[in-house]
Amino acid sequence: MKIKNNPVQYFVEGETEKAFIEQIKNKYILSGKIDVLNILQNDIKNSRLMSIKPNTTIILIFDTDVQEKELLNRLAQNIKILKASKHIKEIIVIPQVLNFEDELVYATNIKSIEKFIPNCTKKEFKS
Repeated sequence: MKIKNNPVQYFVEGETEKAFIEQIKNKYILSGKIDVLNILQNDIKNSRLMSIKPNTTIILIFDTDVQEKELLNRLAQNIKILKASKHIKEIIVIPQVLNFEDELVYATNIKSIEKFIPNCTKKEFKS
């Protein structure tokens, strides 16, 4: 599924988020390319921008448990770079306030992450 027939590109903070998005795309969320890129710690390079298809919707998923001014400035600069790209149609920002598992529990009506994926402990979910 694409937003109005446009491609979707996810930039997620880590492997846990990537694995989760892989499992639920096409079922509960938009399908799209998923790259691990911590936009708080890494700059978005021109080479990455050049690989983005025209009219792409960018979805950024990252933790907000950061208070270092340098990291917040990098986030702002990365969003500014993305907005300036001619290939990007829109940017959706999904900050995680808690850890990823707690965010899922908060965002759904489940009581614990173990109930989200049957026969899976919290430790197994992380792997």
